[in-house]
Amino acid sequence: MAQSKKHHIIPQSVLQNFSYQNNKKQIYVYDKKRSNLFLSSIVDAGSENHFNSIKLGDLDLNFESFFDTNDSSLATIIKKIIDKESIAGINTKETKTLIRCIAFQLMRTKIQRTTFVSFHEQLKMRIENEGWLSDIHIPSEQEAKLYNLAQLSNIEKIAKSLDDKIILLYKTHSQRYWITDNPIIVFNSLPYGDNDIESRGIQIYFPISEKFVLCLLCPSHLEEISIKYQSFNSKHIIDTQLITDNHFETQIMESRGISFLKYLQISSSSRFIYSSDNDFLFATEVLKEFPKYREITSQGVVGEVGKGPLPQKNMPKGEYLVVHGNRFNHMIKINVIKGHITAKFIANDSEAMKRVENDKPHRSAEIYSDGRINKQIPNPQFDKFTVDEKIHYELSYKDKSIEALFKEILKEK
Repeated sequence: MAQSKKHHIIPQSVLQNFSYQNNKKQIYVYDKKRSNLFLSSIVDAGSENHFNSIKLGDLDLNFESFFDTNDSSLATIIKKIIDKESIAGINTKETKTLIRCIAFQLMRTKIQRTTFVSFHEQLKMRIENEGWLSDIHIPSEQEAKLYNLAQLSNIEKIAKSLDDKIILLYKTHSQRYWITDNPIIVFNSLPYGDNDIESRGIQIYFPISEKFVLCLLCPSHLEEISIKYQSFNSKHIIDTQLITDNHFETQIMESRGISFLKYLQISSSSRFIYSSDNDFLFATEVLKEFPKYREITSQGVVGEVGKGPLPQKNMPKGEYLVVHGNRFNHMIKINVIKGHITAKFIANDSEAMKRVENDKPHRSAEIYSDGRINKQIPNPQFDKFTVDEKIHYELSYKDKSIEALFKEILKEK
């Protein structure tokens, strides 16, 4: 029996929930790269010929059927959620299955493969730009496929990282949701946060129909982290503060949140956006302002050789202390007085420092200057002292042997 050559990046059952006039057969597609809009069959949309096929010597291996069980389970659970307009009806086993399906979808995209290739290309370019010879190999399409499929062996680990997240269901009354060729949106509302799924502040969005989107939310949001930092990053926050005490109650996403979600989809999708209607005006406006989003081939940027981490683009200007405490993350504006191995500073908010002191043990602390980390200390210690009747603080290593080691290294230099 001949195997299908058309392999889906997004399950057809999910795409059908975004179909034109709910006919389950057609869907509008917007090609960011070519600024082209067209009506496509569900069979053709969200797919690529031989996407899950690999040629090894004389063997032609087709892994498309590997996803069949996953796609079938996902279709059943999503239908149940949409029919009931609630996640309250899904049981513990179904929740575990849903999380595993989301883990699969995170890895099952073109951008996972192009990011792998792009990382090697960027690293090679950075090294050669410094005038050094580089023998870094740029992976072929086949090698990228093999790498991506190998990552599927980590599905249980990824699912475990998602397991502690709070699952919410958002509904829209007016605007329609989109879905893209990178359907899972990963976003961190903290200005210093990264998009690792284990990071505090992480939000993961999965549109499951034109009316509903699933959200996997870091529990820290219910500890008011997003509210606390709204003033630093207000235009980048979806209204997590509107979550009710009953997490199973379907939330209403307001227009501001939907627009920002769509912005994230435009900026994170490889090339294609899918919708039940032909209104992509917002996409054309965003792409006019940010043409770099027309085709995305990487989820990260390799920094310059020897220059440390890139600055966090959402961090405000100035000096800030970020502390990862036992329960909370804390971000406080400070003035650094002296900084070398340790850092002495004045905090602009004494009440915020009291919250830091009460949130032990501290996992780590960083000091940012204009968005760039200039000091990072794991397992930190804070000491308080007074100078001219002003309270000062010193950030240092709790393990003094590490501090002593750095002093010895600097002495040798």
